[in-house]
Amino acid sequence: APGATLSPAQPIVTAALVETPSAALLQAVATARNAVLAASLASPANPADLTAKAAALAAAEQGLAESRAAGFARIQSSVLKLNAQQTDVYAAQQAAATPPAAAAGGRGAGGGGRGGAAATPGETARSTVLNSPRLETNYQVFVDQAAKLDGTASQIADAVLLNLASRKIGSTEAANGAGRALDSGWADPRRRVQIMLAAAGSGDASRALQFAQATTDADAGVAQVARYALQQLNLNADPLRADAAQPKVSSMTVDAVLAAVTTAKGTVTRGQQLATQLGCAVCHTFSSSEPLKGPFLGAIANIQRRRDIAENILVPNKSLAQGFTTNLLELRNGTSVTGFIVTDASDSLTIRNIAAQQQRIAKADIVKRTQVETSMMPAGLVNDLTITEFASLLDYLESLAQK
Repeated sequence: APGATLSPAQPIVTAALVETPSAALLQAVATARNAVLAASLASPANPADLTAKAAALAAAEQGLAESRAAGFARIQSSVLKLNAQQTDVYAAQQAAATPPAAAAGGRGAGGGGRGGAAATPGETARSTVLNSPRLETNYQVFVDQAAKLDGTASQIADAVLLNLASRKIGSTEAANGAGRALDSGWADPRRRVQIMLAAAGSGDASRALQFAQATTDADAGVAQVARYALQQLNLNADPLRADAAQPKVSSMTVDAVLAAVTTAKGTVTRGQQLATQLGCAVCHTFSSSEPLKGPFLGAIANIQRRRDIAENILVPNKSLAQGFTTNLLELRNGTSVTGFIVTDASDSLTIRNIAAQQQRIAKADIVKRTQVETSMMPAGLVNDLTITEFASLLDYLESLAQK
């Protein structure tokens, strides 16, 4: 509101507290699940009763999903208010933020659908929140909110911290600060539960191995939530532990990695999780319905072979995508702008940064224009992955072009 004295990040926390999934909806799902379990264990079995209770569970989960999607849509509106430059870019998404009846708000982090399929409004809103560059500036707000262990708002705050801690691009201070907050919070069983529920709800698998280890936690409640979180993330504890024992990409030569990953196979589901974990959505789009940022990845496998995709990720400066040469503009007011040139007219040009923000700049205001012969994608992006994980990432990128 005009004249409000809220700090830049407070609208997010305020939105998280307003009209979030109510205790009644959560209790309805829990009750329906217990009813299904009881019906499935009944002797003699009553198929009709089990079918009815399963339908009731589906209805309860649908109600909860719609409520969550609506909540993320409201948070999206608040995030947009933090950065006025994003308003035009996300105007269409904001207008479509009311979820249809079929919108699902549970799994996934809005990484994009196969073949450029449009994301649901709930996924779009969630992705906008979690990938907003403004979160880095205000990360301490989420550290404080998560530590309160105060229901949905704190759980959403931990979802933000999980995203920030795993980012490979952006503020190192924010990533390290978020990581420290999660590490210290993990010592408290209640916080372990909150972190894992946040990961399950936002589709964040960046700490999946930690969750796999928690399946044997001395606290039975923590162990149960760990198994639930892995189930929601479509992951299994044993393969995660086995994969963790493999050598990392960083320990191998580029040629050895390319030779191994060209034929190795992972899983598309794990690959999509890793694309989110590595922050690919910060600079790339996977769906044609999203505002263009860096090179579009929805059809990359139709253009490049698997080995070439892998090499471009390992050695990003070797081959720059056409039209995505980075330009550095130094302006008369002493500031600088970095990004891709969208249009180059006689008196002005339009430049787009990796956050999909476009800016028109008069050429009279440009003191110096330099083409940077390096990619905006950082080297070593997949250094901490194993060959199986890297293969999963490639499997996911290839799957986008199959439909």
